Amino acid sequence: MRYGDGSFSGYKQPCLTDPMPANSMKTYQIPNTDLTVSRIGYGCNQLIHKNQDPYAPDILARAEKLICAARDQEINLFDMAAMYSDGKVEMVFGNVLKRSPQLRREVVVQTKCGAVDHPNAFQVGTAAFRFDCSSEGILRSVEGSLNRLAVDRIDILLLHWPDLLLRPEEVAEAFDKLHRDGKVRYFGVSNHTPGQMALLTRYVRQPIVINQIYLGLADSYPIAAGIEQLSKWSTRLPEGYASLAGVVDYCRLNDIQLQAYQPVGGIIRYKLLAPPPLSSPELTTASNLLHALAKQKNTTPIALAMAWLLHHPANILPLTGASTPEHIIESCSADRVTMSRDEWFNLFFATAAALARKAT
Repeated sequence: MRYGDGSFSGYKQPCLTDPMPANSMKTYQIPNTDLTVSRIGYGCNQLIHKNQDPYAPDILARAEKLICAARDQEINLFDMAAMYSDGKVEMVFGNVLKRSPQLRREVVVQTKCGAVDHPNAFQVGTAAFRFDCSSEGILRSVEGSLNRLAVDRIDILLLHWPDLLLRPEEVAEAFDKLHRDGKVRYFGVSNHTPGQMALLTRYVRQPIVINQIYLGLADSYPIAAGIEQLSKWSTRLPEGYASLAGVVDYCRLNDIQLQAYQPVGGIIRYKLLAPPPLSSPELTTASNLLHALAKQKNTTPIALAMAWLLHHPANILPLTGASTPEHIIESCSADRVTMSRDEWFNLFFATAAALARKAT
């Protein structure tokens, strides 16, 4: 279920149409770089879908509208990947850059390599993947991204997923060449464990400056690791994500920025916005708390869930994947929401208890 398409059952999206005041978005300095980025980034996956034409006037106009809406909210970090919609996300973003050349000077372009849609690959969920973080695979992917984006340099390149056949020496070789040739400024990873990052840093000369992971109020295991013994409030682990225990502290210790993708996906998926009839008391309690606290702070549950991440001292940068300008405005309003320590923990424990009950 996509965030922002209004299709999630039972929840009527509040309308937030007032843009944020100019230059009001707080910013982060990405450690070990000269990049200053907005506190919230825009995940471009919803700009276009596989069956759409990146040159179609209506598709291009829609993408341009979303990108401009994000810029109007002072977002300057735009995240995408070579595999998103078979490269069409990069292509349509590049087409928007061609129409607005000054935009390239205003934004930080971040894309990913190393995960490849493959027609003969084993089916995993709704996508078929092959992983290729070989030197040749990385270089080939970057060349494709540069062509589709119509740029001569990528600001940040991430390894999209861990390659189970990783040879770190080859990654180092590719990163050296891309950096030396001026095609990539900075490097990072996505979905990597502390051990996988440590292995890379042993070989790669350039600092790993980003780790982008699946994280949010309803998918909080990377933050909650270490309190599993509190079984009454045990958090529901996203399937396969137990290996991310310790990743938040590892990144803080090593000056690696944490980015959170699908930061509100969990509260939608687990019906925290609108519990169905006969829901557990724990789910109803968590939903009521989310709505009550949002009303108290004159915001929405979506913005409050984003603000919950922003409140964490790790300076986590959530990526909104909103597919309408109104939802972009709503997500960015989280930058103005503050909360106390008690409010943060109340949301955490109530949500964790609801999902723990749901898992039983």
